[in-house]
Amino acid sequence: MKRIVRELFSRAGAARGPGRLCLMLDFDGTLSEMAPTPEAARFYPPARRALLRLSRLPGVTVALVSGRDVSDLRRKAGLTRAVYCGNHGLELPGFRLPAPVEASKRAFRRSCRPALRLLRGIKDRYPGAWIQAKRFSVTLHYRALPDRAAAAMAAELRKAARAFSRMPGLRAVEGKKVLELRPRAAFHKGAACLLLLARRGGAGFYMGDDVTDEDAFRALRGRAVTVFVGPRGRPTAAAARVPDHRAAAALLERILEAAGEEE
Repeated sequence: MKRIVRELFSRAGAARGPGRLCLMLDFDGTLSEMAPTPEAARFYPPARRALLRLSRLPGVTVALVSGRDVSDLRRKAGLTRAVYCGNHGLELPGFRLPAPVEASKRAFRRSCRPALRLLRGIKDRYPGAWIQAKRFSVTLHYRALPDRAAAAMAAELRKAARAFSRMPGLRAVEGKKVLELRPRAAFHKGAACLLLLARRGGAGFYMGDDVTDEDAFRALRGRAVTVFVGPRGRPTAAAARVPDHRAAAALLERILEAAGEEE
């Protein structure tokens, strides 16, 4: 952890522009323990306390970058001074997204209903799976299934992905025991983070745990400190890793301490 903090503040010392730190973080599995449903997830209190204090420091931006809708993310986190980025970057209030991205979002909305019918047909064959429909994504979750059923569902979803690819404006993305349908535009957490970093300035930092966070790790390579939250066995494009949400909170506390010492 000392090495991560040292690198971040080395970058902060060399940063140009009004910002000093731009801390960008996934929510589920990073700032909260993984829960059986998104509604059951709770902000890990030490992480929330550290981010609340960091968000109040001059020159520090705290941004939560999540697959959740912005309204849901804001309700869960409750950080009044944070920047909220939802739907894997497609919801970024106050930022203008490229015109092709906005067009892709409109096409997604038109294809959403038939795609949802197809997903429900699959879901109904696997008790314990469930669907979460958001503004710009539809997600089928199956992490509550036994291993054998989960493997069977994953195989069926890979076949169904071909049908989704023929629907205008849709693309299918696999995550940790989820399949998510999103707009086809090549816009993701990494693209959103680059916009945030360009606007807010400062030394960039990104921490996340999911497959979707790999987009941010790759986009920010050489531009920010990147930290994967999870076990050593899983490959990642992040430059560093911590084992779980508790260690992620401890890292944020170290960053807070270092930031306070520089005040």
